[in-house]
Amino acid sequence: MNEEKEPRSAMSEQKRTALLRYMTILFAVAFLLVLLSYLIQVFNSQSTITQLNATSASALQNAERLQDTNRELTEENQRLQDEIDALNEEKQAQQKSAEADREKAREEGRAEGEEAGRSAGLADAQKAYDLLLKAASTEDEAERAKAIEALEGMRGSLSEAAQKQLDALTSPDEEAEQTETDEQNKP
Repeated sequence: MNEEKEPRSAMSEQKRTALLRYMTILFAVAFLLVLLSYLIQVFNSQSTITQLNATSASALQNAERLQDTNRELTEENQRLQDEIDALNEEKQAQQKSAEADREKAREEGRAEGEEAGRSAGLADAQKAYDLLLKAASTEDEAERAKAIEALEGMRGSLSEAAQKQLDALTSPDEEAEQTETDEQNKP
């Protein structure tokens, strides 16, 4: 049995050396694979970091662009709001001016109406006095009756004294009595 042990040991030494070589090669290949995997992962990480940095820079540029746009829009909004305020003030001023113009036109219309009314009243009064004079001076009874009839509608245009004279013309009896009384009072 000892003999058998010795060759086994001798084989064992060769096997051991082969086994050690085999294991060394395996460990070296494994180490190279791990190193290669690490390098690939580092490369992928660097690529991802580069992409993230580019995305971050792009996002930062977008944020700056958005801030600039926001600032411009805010300024535009303020400018437009100021313009709206100015237009509202101008509108109110125009409305006040238009209201003043309308009031002035109303006053002028009233004044013209009053003037026209006075003119019409004066014309009516003139016509009434002309008719009264005609009625008082005419000898023709038909013309007198016609003038008195026209005067009845214009009585308001006559003064009190003229109305009394018209009343005297409408009642000829009173006129005759008045004339007789006047004649008797004369010495």
